[in-house]
Formats: sequence, C-alpha cells, structure tokens
Amino acid sequence: MERFIRCLEQQNIYEFALEAPTLCSQVWKGEMGLNRSTESLYEYTCN
Repeated sequence: MERFIRCLEQQNIYEFALEAPTLCSQVWKGEMGLNRSTESLYEYTCN
C-alpha cells in the first residue's frame, strides 16, 4: 500500500506498508514528509 496525503499547502506525507507474511512476521510501515521546493526536480534511477 502506498499513498500521498496533503497535510499542509507546502507539504505532503508519503506513507507505505509492506505486508509479506513469507518474509516478515508483521506489517512493515513507514512515512516521510515531502516539502514543496522551488528548485528544479530531476529524476534519478539506478539501473
């Protein structure tokens, strides 16, 4: 599960949860605040 939540005009919250019973004994969750920026955005990938 992944979702983005707008909590403020200048900030979103990214939440995720991983449910994999064969790998983990419980649900693994996390969240991170993402602040709006006026800087250019560049995509980066590692292939």
